[in-house]
Amino acid sequence: MMRRGRKMTVALLVMMSLMMSGCNETTSFVTNDTTATVAGQHEDSSLLIYTPNANSDGFLVEIVHKNKRTANTVLKALQEKGVVPSNVQIRHFEKKQENGKQLLVLDVSKQFLSYINKMGTSQESLVMQGIANTYLIAFDANRIQITVNDKVIETGHMIYEEPFSFQIMLPNNVDKMTPVFDSLMRYMVEHHTTYQKENPNFLWGALFYLASGYGQLEDSSVIKDGTICMTKEAVNTFANALSNKNESLPDIPKRWKENIHYQKNKKTYTFTLGDIGATETNIIQCEVGEQEGSYVVYAKLLDPNDNATLHFYRFVIVPMKSVNVLKKTDDKQSLFPYTVIAAKEIVS
Repeated sequence: MMRRGRKMTVALLVMMSLMMSGCNETTSFVTNDTTATVAGQHEDSSLLIYTPNANSDGFLVEIVHKNKRTANTVLKALQEKGVVPSNVQIRHFEKKQENGKQLLVLDVSKQFLSYINKMGTSQESLVMQGIANTYLIAFDANRIQITVNDKVIETGHMIYEEPFSFQIMLPNNVDKMTPVFDSLMRYMVEHHTTYQKENPNFLWGALFYLASGYGQLEDSSVIKDGTICMTKEAVNTFANALSNKNESLPDIPKRWKENIHYQKNKKTYTFTLGDIGATETNIIQCEVGEQEGSYVVYAKLLDPNDNATLHFYRFVIVPMKSVNVLKKTDDKQSLFPYTVIAAKEIVS
């Protein structure tokens, strides 16, 4: 338990916890050689580094490239970004499984305690959570215990007895866009394509993934005989979430007519029900974008069996009301309050 003094439980800001699932096998990796990769799974060089923002009320994420992903290269990247001082060293690092969850144990030198004790409460919380997030994403783990000289970290503000889980801030209903990110990522990965919002084949393909996988979120939808029937208005809402270029829905391309049918007299679309599959989508960062009201969102597609990251995308979204879309709705009431204006895979 993290406590204020010795009695009060501390909430690290108003954060959303993304609890990831793990496999049931009992494995353990322990090393004092912190240049080693864990289970040989992390040979790629892209690291996401979580740094406190200028207002000390959230995070910025930076992508850093290293030759290998090890406990020491992650620490070095954190040091280069000023999150951890250069004199801090890793004493030992461990990855193991407890109750089907993957746990990291990171023990660092005493210089870290001196450093963290100089901070105010908010800055301290952000630095600790930023380190935790960075390692959890780097090693596809659920929780991380951070200690100094094998002892619980205790500062003037908090006592960090319990492991950290991954936590970020998600403002203004951004979490409602998870089905959209999931559908776009799965479509782009499975069809080996990039985000093409003005391409009718792309739009209807992504729309098929979103409607067939998540159409039941729309109250008016009807599932019957392996299909889902949606009103034209509902389909417009789904299309608007995928792209801001939908002033009118284009005709269904030939390649999708076996899976999507339009009944003009009833103003309804029928989609063959799809299989979302075994992957999961997690939002792992959200930042204010350059355009007014926009956000930059990082999301990953993962294998829930071993928590391994399969694909990682960067999305830019803007509020529905700020773009030219088919039907404008109140952000608070809308199933998808934002529209995607850009998407790009940055780690494969």
